[in-house]
Amino acid sequence: MAEESVCAANRETVERMYLAFLVEKDIEHEDSIFNQFLIENFKGVCPTGGVISYEEGKVKCSMHEDESKGGEDKSPGEEVPWL
Repeated sequence: MAEESVCAANRETVERMYLAFLVEKDIEHEDSIFNQFLIENFKGVCPTGGVISYEEGKVKCSMHEDESKGGEDKSPGEEVPWL
């Protein structure tokens, strides 16, 4: 559960930074652009080695379900820092 929370927090960070990157460069998303962005800026987004992708405006992990779909009970302020 902790690894999934770390992955979710890391994906949120990547998503925000990638969207800012697209706006700053005034470009549209392409898989090759996202993959290069990950290589240059992030390593180990998922602590269990899941494959990170960008689909439908969201950063996703092949190992972990998007937490917003899962309905897990999470206390307010229970955020996991980047590891």
